[in-house]
Formats: sequence, C-alpha cells, structure tokens
Amino acid sequence: MTYSIIDFGAAAGGETLCTAAIQAAIDACAAAGGGRVVVPAGLYRTGTIFLRSHVELHLQHGARLKASTNLDDYNADDAYPQNSGCANEGWNAKHLILAIECEDVALTGTGTIDGSGETFFADEVKPLRFGMYAWRKGFLRERDTVNLRPGQMICFIECRGVTVRDLTLTASPCWCCFFHGCDDVQARGLRIFNPPYAANTDGLDIDTCRRVTVSDCIIDTGDDAIAIRGSARRLKDKNRCCEHIVITNCVLSSASSVFRIGVGTFPIRHVRVSNITIPYGGIGVNFCVEWGGVAGTPVEDVHFDGVSAGEVGLMTEVYVAHGTPVRHVTLSHFSGNVLSAVKLLCKTPGAVSDFALSDMDFKLHHDTLSCGDDCAETRGPSYMRCEGIERLRLTDCRVEAEPDVIAEWPDPVRIDENARLERCSFPR
Repeated sequence: MTYSIIDFGAAAGGETLCTAAIQAAIDACAAAGGGRVVVPAGLYRTGTIFLRSHVELHLQHGARLKASTNLDDYNADDAYPQNSGCANEGWNAKHLILAIECEDVALTGTGTIDGSGETFFADEVKPLRFGMYAWRKGFLRERDTVNLRPGQMICFIECRGVTVRDLTLTASPCWCCFFHGCDDVQARGLRIFNPPYAANTDGLDIDTCRRVTVSDCIIDTGDDAIAIRGSARRLKDKNRCCEHIVITNCVLSSASSVFRIGVGTFPIRHVRVSNITIPYGGIGVNFCVEWGGVAGTPVEDVHFDGVSAGEVGLMTEVYVAHGTPVRHVTLSHFSGNVLSAVKLLCKTPGAVSDFALSDMDFKLHHDTLSCGDDCAETRGPSYMRCEGIERLRLTDCRVEAEPDVIAEWPDPVRIDENARLERCSFPR
C-alpha cells in the first residue's frame, strides 16, 4: 500500500507545520500492515517524526523535509529510554526523525532532509585548531547556550532491518544519521553536506551495530565523516559489540576525522573499508579508542584497503595510554598529500599489536597555517612515528618531501627497532 502525506493534510510551501499529517500517514500505513509513505515534491516543515515497523518513508525527487526551528515541535527528552543529549558539546536530546525498536524500516528517495542547522548554530566562526589538524577553517557551536541545539537528526535505535538510501542530508545541527544498537543495516547512495566548521555534524555514526554495509556515499561535513563506535551504555541490550561492518566506494571529507574508530567500552571488530577517496580531512583514519583519559573500546580485525587523499592533516593515528587492546589492523594501498604521515603510539606494553602498513605513498608538504610551540608539541617531533607496537610490519611505504619540509620536524622518523621494514623510504 502507498500513502501520500497530502491525503492526511500536509501542505507544501514551508509555512504550515506538517508533523501531525506526516505522522498520521505513517501510523495509518503501519496499522494496515506496512507499505510506503510518499512525500511528494515540495517543501514541508516538520518537527519530530516517528517511523514504524514495515514502513518506508519515501521522499520523491524535489521533496524537502525542513526541520522546524522551534524546539517545542520536537520530542520530549524522555520520549524513549535510550535517549540522551550532550550538554558539553552543545546539543540536546531532540531529533527530527526517530525509529525506535523497529523492524524492517526504510528511509529512501532522491529528496532532501534539511536540519535547519543555520538557525541553531552561532553566526561567528571562531578560530580553533585541535592538534593543528582539525577544524582548520574555524569552529562553530550552538547559538542558544541554554536550550542548545537539536541532537542527532536521524536516529535508528535498536532496530532490525534498516535501509537508508539515495537521500541528500544537509544542514544537520548534530550527527546526521545515527545507527545505535541496530542489526542488518544498509546505507547506500547518500549525499551528506554540512559546513566544514560546524561542530559535531558527523555524517554516519555506526554504534554497537551488527552487519552493516555502507556504499556509494558522498559525505562532506564538519565533524567525523564516518564514526564506528562501541558505546552500548544506554541501550536496553547491553550484550552488544560493533561488528561485521563493510564500507566501500565512498567520497569522504571532514574537517575533523574522516574515519573515527572508537569511543565507548564495547568491542569493535571485523571491519572492512575499501575504495575511498578523501578530498580533504583533518585526520584520515583515527583510532580514537581511549576517550577522556581512560581505557576504552577494544578494536580487532580492522582492515583498510585503497584510500586516496587529496589533502589530509595526519593520515593515520593510534594513541593508547591506558591499555586498550588494538590488534590485527591492516592499512594498505594508501596515498595522498599530508602534513604528517603516521602516528602509532602505545604506552602500555602489549596493548597494540599485529599492525601491517603496506604500499603507502605520501607527499609531505608545508603547513599553510602558523604552528606555534603549543601546536608543535601536540603534533610531536616526527612525521612518521611508530612506537610501542608489537609485531609491526611496514612494507613498500614511502614518503616524499623537500629538505626544507623535513627540517620542520626535529626528529622526522621514529620507529621501534623491532619493527619489520621492507622496501621503505622515509626522508630524514
């Protein structure tokens, strides 16, 4: 069965709040056993919408769901038990589209979902460079420091059988699309665009999910393009991990981390990433397994193959100080222009092991921004640093750089003597 939101009272033009009409169409579709709810071409203003099991919400070409700028039009903070905001980062527990414990649920079409982020973010972009590499074009936080800005724009919470396909997601006030505790997820053909200075506007966040495929997406955003997380603390099902994740054929840009792997305490494992191009990024692949100065998310069996970067601050980073295990990681067929190449640093013996870097070609260039003493201390003395990693192998890894660029690094290459190097070339 197919249901049009027009038949339930929705009016295009953006002047009328259409939340009730859209929800009525979804609920009627679900009550009839499921089907498709159609959003025709036009602009429709809406507050929070709840998706239902066996229902596909389909935005036709030219359709645009525009988020209300009134926080009263959004869900209550206690709308579902897994809900939370993050006051430290400036966002609350309100969302635009929610699917809570649904089965066989879909959000599709070539239309656009617009989060009205320009209303919720401040006007002034502040200069802010975390570790020199992130938010190099400035940093923007919430306009209203009391009520904050809405949280994740689209949320699938403990759902099974999720499809998100072909949409354009833009102007999100927080993470664009959040999969939390879900099984059997397909995200394909998405186009996600947010300003490079907008804080916390992640593209896709895959958190304690199982069996996920992401393909053919274009993401250009202010925070992590794709985050793979292990935070099940708020889920009903605490027996979770994030595993069997496949990401391929994507063009990804981020003012922060293009890939961030970590955050939480539950395992991340069995991840495959391939055929990725990065026009620009702060950090290419960031294993952020410890957060807030404590042991965090164990990571195992993660493999990247085929990553090409136009310009990235730091290509790959692993930093473990509190014993979080990171094991069996492969990074192969990487290339790009970088400010710094690789930083693998483990201060806990045995925590990080079985790393293989192969067929990597980087061109090191000058930083276009002034880097003072504090910045230099943050980035460290070496553009290639691999310390404390057990059973580390580097094969066919090469860095090119002019002598004046190398001179900017006090100790350009620092690699443990027990690492196995074959056919590598690093200027010193």
